[in-house]
Amino acid sequence: MKIATLFETLLRSESALAPDDQRESESPVPSLSHRLSLLRKTREIEAALRDTLAAGGFSLSYQPIFDQRGAVVEVEALLRAQHRLLSRIGPGEFIPVAEETGMILPIGEHVLRMACARLSQWRSCGLDQVHLAVNVSCIQMVNPGFAERVLDIFSEHGIPPHVLHLELTETTLLRDTPPLVAQMQLLAQAGVAFSIDDFGTGYSTLERLASLPISTMKIDQSFVRELEHNPRALGIVQAMADLARHLKLDLIAEGVEDAEQVRILSQIGCHKFQGYFFSPPVSADAILALMLESKKKAHDSDCDILPVYTPPPGLSEVA
Repeated sequence: MKIATLFETLLRSESALAPDDQRESESPVPSLSHRLSLLRKTREIEAALRDTLAAGGFSLSYQPIFDQRGAVVEVEALLRAQHRLLSRIGPGEFIPVAEETGMILPIGEHVLRMACARLSQWRSCGLDQVHLAVNVSCIQMVNPGFAERVLDIFSEHGIPPHVLHLELTETTLLRDTPPLVAQMQLLAQAGVAFSIDDFGTGYSTLERLASLPISTMKIDQSFVRELEHNPRALGIVQAMADLARHLKLDLIAEGVEDAEQVRILSQIGCHKFQGYFFSPPVSADAILALMLESKKKAHDSDCDILPVYTPPPGLSEVA
């Protein structure tokens, strides 16, 4: 199948899988009271973001990505907030407010500094092959001087740029803005890798994917979840794997929860996995112990090891 035809098939199949409410073209106009309620909530979240940043209340948890040898080859940093409101609503709700209000800029820089400090620690423990993925917003990417600030942070922590992956959502990559492309090219030239997060949830064009310095595609968990009992989902993931192969992109499956999903994904051609079947997001101490253990197992065995996560004694997963 030609790659253009394959991509068109992927988009048609994805649209057919979308929930009815996503395909609904009309929605009622919100009332004034509803809009005022949303505005009050936004202001409340913005105040919580400012207070949490000022108090040093943001932290990172870490979810590992395994290859088929059982080695941790990459870790995704996930933002957490020690604040009653923010911890209750979660990043899915407070990150859009941070983007809308501009708070994503200082918060995002704080996250990058925490991530690079952690990478420096791991490298001092002999884990210099592990890469760390950090989610970045389009607002950050188009902010003047973003690339230079990122490279300065690397220099401050003695981190080579190639060990950091910046994850952008597919929706972000659809924005054809010269500043976004320019910042990506500057960072890519320095060695920073870019990943498309939640691939399959947007409508990227083939030309767009091929023109940007992207190295990794992450299959959205909504498709992985359906693999075992939905032929359409299986077809979509197969098309994604074919597309990644044609574009010479690395491929990671998100939200992997059982051994059958691992088997299907491996047959399709996806050999890197992230999800609760392997490990939930964990604390900094727990991820360090897990990486050291997986490195030892990978060296001790030539066989494929597909581990199910067991917390080290005294350590537990991070919500």
